[in-house]
Amino acid sequence: MHLLADVDDALGDVGAAKGHFAAAAKASPKDPPLLLSYANFLASQKDPEAAPVLRQTASLVPDDVGMLTTVGVLQKSIGAFGDCIGSLDAALAKKKLAEIYVYRGLCRLGAAQKDGAKDDFTAAISLDKTFAPAHFYLGGRFAEAGKKK
Repeated sequence: MHLLADVDDALGDVGAAKGHFAAAAKASPKDPPLLLSYANFLASQKDPEAAPVLRQTASLVPDDVGMLTTVGVLQKSIGAFGDCIGSLDAALAKKKLAEIYVYRGLCRLGAAQKDGAKDDFTAAISLDKTFAPAHFYLGGRFAEAGKKK
């Protein structure tokens, strides 16, 4: 069913692809890679059903830093900033990585949590002083506050 969804999507039959993805997800509701593929498809179609599928996926991988981070990044892309923060909180509880702090900082910006975003970019720099994205986004926070020096 999942392969049929990919074929239908490639052929431009979005309705059929969604039906096959939904059937596959129903048949295998505890398969994180399948659910992530389904959520990615839904997100590409700007379908609001992507958010609950991503929450379901995150709940199945509480110890998988890579999957939690991937879910969080996709949640950010659909504007599910609260969910994104939660997924990345769970990832950071398992492993502190500069990249994850930056992603969570971007989600916090989307959720209008400017101080939390600044804290995340600072934490990323404390872990990796050469991580350019953290410096870029932290610099943006200072510029926004009028502290250009």
